[in-house]
Amino acid sequence: MTETTADRILKALQPLGLKRESEDKYRSNSPLRPGSNSMGFTLTCR
Repeated sequence: MTETTADRILKALQPLGLKRESEDKYRSNSPLRPGSNSMGFTLTCR
């Protein structure tokens, strides 16, 4: 099976503690603000 762009993005963001909210939505602390703990960053992969 070929790795998709979404697979590569999700893999790269795993150190941020990415949590799956639904089939295509994920949430984590902001990668743009060191020390962020708000879980305010959302990612949708379609």
